[in-house]
Amino acid sequence: MKCRVKRGAAALIASSAMFTALTFSSAADAQQTTFYLDRLRIGGAPSDGIGIWRPDLGEKTRFFGQLGVGFSLNPYRVENYVDKIDQSAILEQENGEPVTAQLITYVSVGAEVLERVSVQVSFPIALYQSGNSMTNLSAQIIEQVSQESVVPMDLRLDARVVFFRTSDKALKLGAIGSLWFPTGNERSFGGDITTTGALGLAVEYDPKFFQLVLNAGYHFRPEKQINEFKLGDELTYGLGAYVPLGGGRFRVGGEVTGAFGTRVNDIGDVDNLPIEWRLEGRMGLGDEPSHGWVALSGGTRLSAGYAPDFRAVAAVGGWFSIFDSKPKNRDFQYVIPKDSDGDKLPDDIDLCPDTQEDGKGPNPDDGCPELKNDADSDGIFDAEDACPHEPGPRNSDPSKNGCPEFIRRAKGSDVIEVLQEVQFAFDRSDLLSPAFPILNELVRLLQVNPDIEQIRIEGHTDDFGSHKYNDDLSQARASSVVAYLVSRGVSPERLIAQGFGKRRPLVDNSTPEGRQKNRRVEVHIVKLKGQSTDQKPTTVTPAPSSTTPAPAPSPSKTPPPPPAKK
Repeated sequence: MKCRVKRGAAALIASSAMFTALTFSSAADAQQTTFYLDRLRIGGAPSDGIGIWRPDLGEKTRFFGQLGVGFSLNPYRVENYVDKIDQSAILEQENGEPVTAQLITYVSVGAEVLERVSVQVSFPIALYQSGNSMTNLSAQIIEQVSQESVVPMDLRLDARVVFFRTSDKALKLGAIGSLWFPTGNERSFGGDITTTGALGLAVEYDPKFFQLVLNAGYHFRPEKQINEFKLGDELTYGLGAYVPLGGGRFRVGGEVTGAFGTRVNDIGDVDNLPIEWRLEGRMGLGDEPSHGWVALSGGTRLSAGYAPDFRAVAAVGGWFSIFDSKPKNRDFQYVIPKDSDGDKLPDDIDLCPDTQEDGKGPNPDDGCPELKNDADSDGIFDAEDACPHEPGPRNSDPSKNGCPEFIRRAKGSDVIEVLQEVQFAFDRSDLLSPAFPILNELVRLLQVNPDIEQIRIEGHTDDFGSHKYNDDLSQARASSVVAYLVSRGVSPERLIAQGFGKRRPLVDNSTPEGRQKNRRVEVHIVKLKGQSTDQKPTTVTPAPSSTTPAPAPSPSKTPPPPPAKK
């Protein structure tokens, strides 16, 4: 009898062992694959954040590379694949987290072309990965997952394009397409067992003193289930804010990235809502053509989704342009001009070397932002100067603020208007004192507008007297104005004097008012830098012979009535 009992007990033990072995074997066959665990889609390009890609490409075609090293603490936890509290408590106490740590290297190389298109390859490898068994019979959880310590991960190929940006590059829009190739270890959280893809958009607002970037995309992933954890397609998003410092050599900022599952059964499942935040610091290395940088970031998760409790990333990278080259003459040493504010205008030609040019206003390349531009050096910034290229005093009337009082450069014309009569001594070419403020404004206008290479001072009279008399008087008065301008520092090469006598009246000479208007000095722009408006002076027609010559002018002559006044 005892023999029978012993044989029965032995058979029961053998049957139990065989059942357990079969159960483990069946579980191992059914649960041998995992998924791509790491949630960091590292940037890699020269302008990118650690986890945010920016639609900001280099002006020159360039190649770039970056090596990053990241540490993740508890990126996959018991709570992610076990929802029942009693089972979760047993696993946490007896097993521990399924993936406790990952030390990952991120190798990225790529190229940016014509400030529009970028192609990049990124290959992450977990140099060290630690974890615990996901099987516990007491909790009735059987998940056989390989726990490899060195794990290659899926290779990522990105193609980016910037399809819109404003002229000042403050607003930019870009698109990205990504492919993940199954190069990773799909049995140890390194890959998704098949090729996956994603499409995304990015928008950036960059007013120069900070950058705000938003990423959004859709990741097509194969469906995967580990116990109660279910994975499939995901909507991804990211928000980055950065502040450049030290003329662009330094940058600090913060990022928030995350995703959520789009399968019907996933909606509302916190395990499929990974959210992370991180702070980032970045520093440029050396001067051109080194083009290097180092970056450091750290942050934590913001949700119970499958994201690490803590993540830290360090990266070093650099780029070079295909147009960079060393001089053939080894004895020649090129010294890169200093650019303190990083606006690509060397300090020796930058009117505001410590403040970045914003590309706005009438002088977008003088090195000063619009609010500090003062093209005519009259002490009134161009933003509030009604005449930014004509020096003048302040005026409570905004339409006259910064405008000269006596002259005006007509827009789109070669005429510099003289708004008040230039007065001369009676019947002579001597300038009277009221003419000096008018001509002084003309001197200042020429000083601040070197693009005006040559002007013609024209003298005109009324019809009182003969042609020869008026030709001589108008020529003498034009020459007198030129002599005054030269005495105030204007180069003689920039000035032409010409008298037209009474040949070009503005109005009828039949009234005293008309004759007064016709007695005048005009200023015409003859030559602008890079173009000519009127290179050849107008030829004056010789005066016709007169049967009764006009009397020669005399200083002691008694002035005639006002209508005939010269």
